[in-house]
Amino acid sequence: MEFTDGAKGDKGGVSILRSGKDEDLTSLIFKYSSHGMAHGHFDKLNINLYDNGHEIIQDYGAARFIGIEQKWGGRYLPETKTYTQQTIAHNTVTVDETSHYNGNEALSEEHHPVRIFGNIHEPKVQVIAAKDDQAYKGVAMQRSLYMITLPDERKPILLDIFQLKAGNEHQYDLPFNYCGTLIQTNFKYQAAQDKMNVLGKKNGYQFLWKEAEAMVKLPFSQFTFLQDKQFYTISTICDDSTQVFFTRIGANDPNFNLRRESAYILRKNGTNRSFISVLEIHGNYSTEAETASNSYSRLTGLKTITDNEEYTLVQVTVNGKQLVVAQANKQVAPDAAHQLKWNGTDLNWTGPYILLVDGKKYN
Repeated sequence: MEFTDGAKGDKGGVSILRSGKDEDLTSLIFKYSSHGMAHGHFDKLNINLYDNGHEIIQDYGAARFIGIEQKWGGRYLPETKTYTQQTIAHNTVTVDETSHYNGNEALSEEHHPVRIFGNIHEPKVQVIAAKDDQAYKGVAMQRSLYMITLPDERKPILLDIFQLKAGNEHQYDLPFNYCGTLIQTNFKYQAAQDKMNVLGKKNGYQFLWKEAEAMVKLPFSQFTFLQDKQFYTISTICDDSTQVFFTRIGANDPNFNLRRESAYILRKNGTNRSFISVLEIHGNYSTEAETASNSYSRLTGLKTITDNEEYTLVQVTVNGKQLVVAQANKQVAPDAAHQLKWNGTDLNWTGPYILLVDGKKYN
C-alpha cells in the first residue's frame, strides 16, 4: 500500500511493502511524509521492519506513561523531545550528530521528501525510492528500497541503497534499531567491559551508551541477530572510513524513563557516501528441539560496481544466486532508456531500474 500525505496528497507519503501472509508476513514501512505537526519526529526516509508478528527494526516511538501519575504526572516525558523525536532514534541518516532541520519543528513543517519512483504491485520485486534535500543544508539524501522474493524462497531479502551527496565533508550515521540478541559478526569489535562512554553530547546521542565499537575495512560488514525463532543478518558495504557502534539506551537517564533498547550504528565520513545494505531473513531456532537451522548468512558477495549521480549498480551473491540491481538516479521516467557497462557487456533497460538474477531479467 502507498499513502500520500498532506491535504492535497502532495507532501510525500508512506509506503508499505509486504511479502507472505498471516503469521509468516514480512512488512517494511518506508516513511517519506511531512513532519506531522506536534506529533511529528525528525525521521525523514525512516524505515521500520516487522516479521512473523514481531517488531524487528523499530524506532522508539514516544516516551510516555499516560495516566500513570508516578511518571511525570502521567504526561509525556521530557525525553520525548530530547531523545525519541531526534533523528538518531530512527532508522535513517543523522548528519554531524544533528537532527533533521536542526530539530526545528516549524522549519520541518515547511518541507517534505519527494517520492522518486516505485512499483509495489509486482510480488517478486517491490521497489520504492524517495529523496530529501532540505533536512540538511548542502546535503542531498536519497533512499531506494527493494523487497525481492527469489524463486523457492520463503522469505524476501531487502536491498537498501541510501545515498548522500554533499559539497563538504560530513559525518554520516545510519542506525538499525534492532529487536533481538546479537549472535555473530564477521568483524572484531572492542567491547566495553568495566566502563562505558556516551556516544555524544546532544540531539539524542547523550542517551546512548557505547557498548562496543569497531573499524571495519572488510568488503562488507555482517551482523546477525535472533528475534524469537528467526535469524536476521544485515550486510553493508564498507570503505576505509567505516566505523561500527553497538549502543544501548540508558545514559543520562537517572529516572529510568527510557527502555533499554539496542542499536547497530554504521558511521562513514566524507562528502559523497552511500550505505548499501542487504537484510536477510533466514533460518529457524527450535526451542523444543534446541536446534538451529540455517543460522548463518547465505550472502557471500556484496559490492558496488557503479555509484554516481547517473547510476548505481550493485551486485549481490546470495544462496548461490547472483543478483544485479541497476538503478537510474536522474532519469527515472517509466519510458526512459538506459545503458550501462556491466561484466564487459552493455546492460540496457527501460524505466528507473532493472533486476537480474543469474543474468536474466527478474520481475
